[in-house]
Parts: sequence; structure tokens; C-alpha cells
Amino acid sequence: MKYYYALSPVLIGASIVLVSQAALAISAQEVEKIGREITVRIVDSQNPGNSGSGVIIKRAGNSYTVLTAYHVVKDAKQYQIFSPDKQSYAINIAKRLQDVDLAVVEFSSNKSYSAAKIGNSDRVTRTTTVYVAGFPAKTSAITNPEYSLIKGQVSANASPQRDGYNLAYSVPTSSGMSGGPVLNEQGDVVGVHGRGVSDRSETNQQQLVIAGGLGTDINTALRQIASIGIDIGVRAPSTIATAPKEDDLFIKANQKYLNRDYVGAINDLTEAIRLNPNYAEAYAARGNIRAQLYDSQKAIADYTEAIRLNPNYAPAYLYRGNLLLSGNEDAALNDFKQFQQFDAESAQKEGLKIVKQIAGIIKYIDSISESYFKQMRAATVLAPKNDEVWSMLGILYLKNKQYDNAIAALDRAKSLNPKNGDVLFALASVYLQQQNDKAAAESLEAGLKFKPNEAGSLFSLGVVYHRQGKLSEAITQYQKASAQNATSSQISLNSLNNIGLIKYEQGNIAGAMRQWQAVVETNPYLPNPESQFALAVALYSQGDRQQSQKLAETAIRRDRRYENVEFLKQNLWGDRLLADTRKFLEYLEKR
Repeated sequence: MKYYYALSPVLIGASIVLVSQAALAISAQEVEKIGREITVRIVDSQNPGNSGSGVIIKRAGNSYTVLTAYHVVKDAKQYQIFSPDKQSYAINIAKRLQDVDLAVVEFSSNKSYSAAKIGNSDRVTRTTTVYVAGFPAKTSAITNPEYSLIKGQVSANASPQRDGYNLAYSVPTSSGMSGGPVLNEQGDVVGVHGRGVSDRSETNQQQLVIAGGLGTDINTALRQIASIGIDIGVRAPSTIATAPKEDDLFIKANQKYLNRDYVGAINDLTEAIRLNPNYAEAYAARGNIRAQLYDSQKAIADYTEAIRLNPNYAPAYLYRGNLLLSGNEDAALNDFKQFQQFDAESAQKEGLKIVKQIAGIIKYIDSISESYFKQMRAATVLAPKNDEVWSMLGILYLKNKQYDNAIAALDRAKSLNPKNGDVLFALASVYLQQQNDKAAAESLEAGLKFKPNEAGSLFSLGVVYHRQGKLSEAITQYQKASAQNATSSQISLNSLNNIGLIKYEQGNIAGAMRQWQAVVETNPYLPNPESQFALAVALYSQGDRQQSQKLAETAIRRDRRYENVEFLKQNLWGDRLLADTRKFLEYLEKR
């Protein structure tokens, strides 16, 4: 869906009243398993691109009740629920809950699915660890949505504001997770994810502004569910907890930010800080808005104060590091290191986001500016054990011809994942630039064990063997490279051309001419000039002066480098062909 939305889970059995009691935290892996078993995906049957999430809160025979965000199911007439085992079911009934962005829906199945266990959201306070579960929406990057569980901390537990939202948390959710459950460290549902507020700054794609999400606490959801006559076996406490005034202001600030009322949001956060000078999350949120408004100095000051008040508040290190990176890289990297130590999983995601962003840019530029290197060095701190990060840093160094640095970064990537063929191919590219054919061949051979159909690498290995005089092996690689591509592709044409060069040296003139003729005929209106000129030389050596001269003049007119014997030598033309070329060029000069 357009926004991220929230969902409330529930418990089955006899009705019980939630009471506050201490509980031991379970591992993140156990929470992930619980979330996976109770979270469903909801898809608009009329527009499958629209999707949200939901949570199973009750089972009665073959009937299941799911809690989701109202906006997930408000428009279309038909929806499909995809259960945890990816079975599809039609929604039978959908009921909106009053004054909140919540709805309950039902589906029927003779299969057995787990229902959520409900926690007491009155016990959720600032810095409480929570997880949001759901299914990110299908995008160009996510073609097959899978279950996701994202960890964060509560920033506010307030009284209900617009759309009933009263929970704020530092969980950078994705579109499509709307309606997903908010789980505590015991795997109990304590809230419903409403919408995300982790939009990227337009000026700095690595800067999160008011990162996280808004949702509705589960006790509010339980009261609204009871008001429409649905009994899920759990009742909220009869006494409504009084929320701190500063938490209300924090939620209002988030909503004003989403409506682009940045000044109003800053004013609400400033008032929240006045009421509670130790409100670290409010400082960090205000810093995010100030960063959005290009007030970096005040933003950094807010992040610094948030860290002073709560040295364990991980997001503040990320935010401050993002702003420091351009001017004080060492300080920024130290902040990223702190963030990584607090939350390695989220840090890795941030590092990979940098990789994805830069990968989409560098293909269009030849020289890499220092700002990209700074971002990639930051990525290696955020995700120090990820081979993709080190590989991208190595590729940047390669593009800037800093070969020793490239090898160091790529070797690090190789040590982290020895089976990453792309890393081995990148290393080979560095060695090829250094004219180190032995090392290049070793890297190409190793990479092709994992990616045997990589046409460019097959061709490169053919070139290396060709230069090393391993002509039979070179032909084999060229043939494999050509077979992976359409006959009109450049790799295929280059492979066929080079096979012709080898055949000529082996004395198979007719075979060489067939190779070059095939290349030329692929595009007779704009033939490959190298193959055309090579064919002209061969025809001259066979005594066909008229046709050879015609082909040569056409090829040289398109690319005069083919008059240069040294250029031809660099292009792997062998001694026999070069000798005949010299004779041919002398003939042309006399004409």
C-alpha cells in the first residue's frame, strides 16, 4: 500500500484480562519464528500491486479472524489472504474498527494456523525493544515478497492521535508491511503498525528523517474489537493508562512531519523536550527534521544531546554519522561503528543500501569522486562482514585505476565469501589491467567454477589463454562465450573474430576467413571493421586484390587504427597475419 500500516494480534481461549507481569525476553530468532507463524499477506485481487499485512488473532473451528490496518482493505471489493504457508483464501467478512486505522477480517480454512498471543501494551515504554512483522510490497527490486521482521525501539506510547496512532518506534518498515503486528521481546503482540515515517531525504539518500513508524497499541485495538461484539478471548485492562504529555507531542510531531508541517513538528518536539529534558528520542527526531531543512549544525547538536542522554540509543549514531560524513569522515566512521555494535542487522541493511545506490550510479560515470569513496568506506564499517560491500569498494578503486587498493578490498570480499564469482571476476579485471595474465587466469578459472556461463569472463579467459599461447584452450573459451550470447552480441562477435585470428596463425586460412565472414555478415550495413580488415588481408594473401582492396578501404574509412600494425598487435593479431598485413599495406600505399 502507499503507506506502512499497522496491525494488532490477539490470543485465543477463554477471555482473560491482561495484567502487568514480568516476562523474560526470548531470542530474536524465536520472535522471528512466532511472527512468521501468525502474520499473513493481504492482496487486492483487482490490483495485486496493492498489498498489506495482517495478523491472525483468533481461530474458531475453520474460521480465522485477522486484524489489519483499515486502509489495507478499504477500497477494493475482493481481497486474498495468503497464509503463513502461502495458501490463498478469500476474505469473507471485513469490519472497520471505530476511530482507528484498524479492521478485522475473516477467512475459512480446514488447515491449522497459529493465533497471536496478546501482550499488555501499557507496559510498553520508551526504549522498549519491539519488532514489526509483515510482507514488503512487490516492487521492481522485490519481485517475490517474503516475510520480514525488523527490530527497533519505542520512541513514544501516547494517547490516541489522528487515525488512532499512539505508538512511535524506530523501525524502518517497508511499504506493504501495513497491518503487520508489533511484537515485544516475548513475541507478544503489543501494537499495530500504522504507517512508516522513514522517508529518505531528497538531498541525502542515506539520511533517514524521523525514522521508524507509527502504530496503534494493542489495548486500544482490543477495546475497539470488543465494541463491535467480537470476542477473541482477551480483554484490555479496564483502566486506561495515562500517557505522558510529551509522548502525545512526539506522535503529533510525527504526523505534522508527514503532512510537511516541519515548523509545527519542530515546535511540538521542542515542547516535548521542555516537559522532559531527558527525552533522547525527541532530540533525535528534531535533529532529523533539522537535517531535512539543511540545518546541519543544529541537527548534529540534537543528535549529540540524544547520545549524551542515552548512549545506547543506536539510531542517533547513524543519523549523526550521516551528517558528519562529508566534512569529518573519521568522526562519522566512529559513529557508524557504534551503530553497528548496537544493531549489526540494521547496520548491515544500511550498508547494503549504500551499495545499491552507488551501483545504480557508477555505471554512468568513468571517474569516481571522493564522496562515493566516503560512502563506501562508511558501508564497510556498517557491514564489515558483507562481501558485497567490500566488492563494491574494490570496483570503485578499479574504476579509478587504484589497483593496489582494489586488490586489497576485493581480497577482503573474497575472504568473506570465497564462492562469490563476481568478486573473483572483479579481481581478474584488476590483474588484466596490470598485465598480470597468470593471476587473471587463476581468478577467472576460479570464478567460472561458480558462474560457468558468464560470457564476459569466458571471453576474458579466452583472451588470457590467447596471449599465453594456449590457443586450443583459448578457442574453447571463445566458443563458450559466443554460445552464451546472441550471435549479434559484441561478445559473440569478438569471440568469433578472435577464433579467426587463431585459425590464421595455425595455417587454417579458409577457417579463419569463414569466422570473419560470419562476423561481417551479421551486420552487412555496418560490418565489424576488424573482421572486415582481417578478411581483406586474407583475401589479398589468396590473390583476390580487387575484393581485398574494397573491403580494406571500407574498414579503414570507419577506423583508421587498422592501418597501424602496433595497434593490430595489441589486438592479438599473430605473426603470420601481421606479416601478410604489412605486405597488404605496402600494396595499398602503391595504389
